[in-house]
Amino acid sequence: MSRPPDSTPSTPQRKSAPEPADFRAVALDVYRQAEAIGDDDWRRAIPEEKAAAVAGRILTVAGAAAQLEACGYAGPGAQARYEADMATVNGTADRARGAFAPPGPDAEPARVIGAGPARTIGARTAYDLDYGPAPAQLAEPYIAPRGVTVLYGKGGTGKGITAAHLVCRLVRAGHVIMIVDYEGHPDEWGSRLRGLGLTDDELRQVVYREPYGPDWSAPKGPLRNVAHLVRTDAARVGATVLIVDSYTTATSTGDTMGGAAAAQEFFAGCAMIGLPTLVLAHVRGDGQRFPEKPFGSVFVHNLARETWAEEALDPDDEDPGNPFAPEIVRLELRNMKRNRGGRRAPQFLTFAFSADGSIDATEGTPNRRLLADLIDVVLEGPMTPETIARAIAEDTGETPSAMTVRRTLNRHPRRFVADTTKRPHRWSRRP
Repeated sequence: MSRPPDSTPSTPQRKSAPEPADFRAVALDVYRQAEAIGDDDWRRAIPEEKAAAVAGRILTVAGAAAQLEACGYAGPGAQARYEADMATVNGTADRARGAFAPPGPDAEPARVIGAGPARTIGARTAYDLDYGPAPAQLAEPYIAPRGVTVLYGKGGTGKGITAAHLVCRLVRAGHVIMIVDYEGHPDEWGSRLRGLGLTDDELRQVVYREPYGPDWSAPKGPLRNVAHLVRTDAARVGATVLIVDSYTTATSTGDTMGGAAAAQEFFAGCAMIGLPTLVLAHVRGDGQRFPEKPFGSVFVHNLARETWAEEALDPDDEDPGNPFAPEIVRLELRNMKRNRGGRRAPQFLTFAFSADGSIDATEGTPNRRLLADLIDVVLEGPMTPETIARAIAEDTGETPSAMTVRRTLNRHPRRFVADTTKRPHRWSRRP
């Protein structure tokens, strides 16, 4: 008489007295099989990832049904019961390592960490794919919401301060930023972000990692080699945007100027991490202004979703005799590639670096008129810097801060004069 189907799949159907060690032996055998295959992902995986891979592989290797039965999972619903058991297991790294050690005489019952469905290459059709308008840019209009955006220019152009300014915008929009600094300049990042006005709480939303720094004790190497570490850490801290400084130092040696091998390696690492990414890159110092591609490399250009070329504009005609005048840096950024939608119009940034370490950032417009000229246009009788800033915003759409207006007024004593007999000081054109 045949046995009726099992109507209670949650009740294990175990064969005659299987020993817990049997399952551990099977797990250890599959672990060794996977290690023998030895692809790059396996060698670079952390213990938890290896454990999860093994748990999934047990169900897919030849003879999986027989192995399950040998471990006491037999009859209808055996695989479901196995997966339910595995889902209750603690997933720490120490337990993961211990689960695959050969059983000793006082061994605990066998446990496998991170069980899940077998790996597949997917099952989507075009019906399942995203469509419609492109998602909004991050730090509009600069950073693509998916994939890699490359910001490039000559050394010393202003890529670092531009990236710091974009970090400030992203943090104030609620993002958590992870900076992976292969250049090794923590003092520059710290000074710029504080100078731009981030509060202590906002600074804590910027996670800083230095792959060759003193506090990085994990394996080191180019981004592709440590991408799994960055991905795990980014998930732990809740990072939503990645900044890599810079492309050249984050690639392997021998092909760092945008060749095919380095580009494929680098972008594979970014894909593994899976966050919207801003990458700082360089160009040849003797090249043309606003080159079409980073390094002149078609490979970096093609693999990026968006690219921006950055150049410094000619210095402003500020008063050279004023020792208190901040250093002014004016930058133009041109969108050289954009995968979805047309290229953006040129963008203009102005940074005023003061002696006290503070930095004023102004996002300008393509007309390139100096702030002093804008002040001259709107100045009608004695006006405070706050009133002048509002008037400029109403007339031109530019939005300088009152502090920036005040500094500009002070830098042009031959054009503007202040009435200091009462507060707040009011400014007029000099007769």
